[in-house]
Amino acid sequence: MRSGKLALLAGAALLFTASCSGTSSNTKRYADDGYLGMSSANPNLRISPTARTNERDLDMMRQAIFSIPEVKDAKITVNGPHAFVNLEIADQLSPEETRRIENRAYSLLSFNVPRYEFKVTSGTKSFKLF
Repeated sequence: MRSGKLALLAGAALLFTASCSGTSSNTKRYADDGYLGMSSANPNLRISPTARTNERDLDMMRQAIFSIPEVKDAKITVNGPHAFVNLEIADQLSPEETRRIENRAYSLLSFNVPRYEFKVTSGTKSFKLF
């Protein structure tokens, strides 16, 4: 009888110590985003607030183009990784100045939105495919 009580007491002590171990507070968990933490690891997923969108890209292109004072208007056409930009420039400029402005627009666009391959023209010039 005494050995039965001792065995019962030892079993209860063992059960108590096993249930008290719990989990450590240092356990790393995935972010609770439904993607096992991927939204915080991949900035291009659409669920991320920093994901790039076509509209945001176009806004950045417009900002870059209209920072050039001689540009009056611009038409931007995006087709996959290609962006075609046609600038409307002030009429009184020489062809050399027009080329300088086109080159400046190309440099600004390539720096600000490097995901695209740009073709920049001005006036009534038509686009040639890449």
